Amino acid sequence: MNRVILCFCLGILTCFTGNSQTSNIPPKFSLGILGVVSWGGEHSSALSSKIPLGLDLARVKNVYAGTAYSLALNDDGTVVGWGSMDIIKAIPKELSCVTSLDLNYKFVIAVLGSGEVIAWGELPEGLAEFLNSLQNVKMVDYSVVPDRCLILFNDGTLKMWGKQIPPDLKLPNNIKEVKSITSGYNYNVALKDDGTVAAWGRSAYVPMDFPKGLNNVIAVSATRHHVIALLENGKILEWGENKGVFGPQHPANLDNMILIQAGPGISHDIGLLRSA
Repeated sequence: MNRVILCFCLGILTCFTGNSQTSNIPPKFSLGILGVVSWGGEHSSALSSKIPLGLDLARVKNVYAGTAYSLALNDDGTVVGWGSMDIIKAIPKELSCVTSLDLNYKFVIAVLGSGEVIAWGELPEGLAEFLNSLQNVKMVDYSVVPDRCLILFNDGTLKMWGKQIPPDLKLPNNIKEVKSITSGYNYNVALKDDGTVAAWGRSAYVPMDFPKGLNNVIAVSATRHHVIALLENGKILEWGENKGVFGPQHPANLDNMILIQAGPGISHDIGLLRSA
């Protein structure tokens, strides 16, 4: 059954300044009364009741969906979590200066303003050593099928780590001017500076020929069964197969979004909702 949980914590979101690393909120959506929205998956209703009462949405710059847990990234680079996973308790006490996060089943990857990468939880063999070797990083996205990690650097270049990367997932030579990255099962997606989306790989659930006329995209997030894209007008576009525990596609009344994130596997999705 498809669920949508509207959990409103009232607050005015102030404008952020700086480059794309300092804020994930598009400038035209920088003001408004916001709510945390969660839909799909068996954990969404339980997670909604665990959102911290002290979560100050005036400070939230992004929200992320994990498996039975969620994280909010504040404008000062600190992280707030809620849910039932032990990984919430494992958040480093002095964690700060975080610019982006990647949530997985048993671990979290955080990129710092310095371009360095840290992680906590139960990481796959060899991943911690690889992450510790990285510098000048903007985003990291890990996918369990196959065991790989896609990295976007501040200069716009891409790199992939993995033990056995199939030919379909090799980095294309023609993808330039990348703004953000996201990974699903056996496929990758890149959001470009011009608002278009590029994808490569092969998926049994998500067609690589994306919807025609897909442009003006400000955020995109991929997972096992589906991809969700947020357009400049605040509407969500979704494609792929959303069956089983995840349920149907996002509710039709979510048409004023600021940010979206798809959870790993068949977990819930999460976003920030702006007042009309």
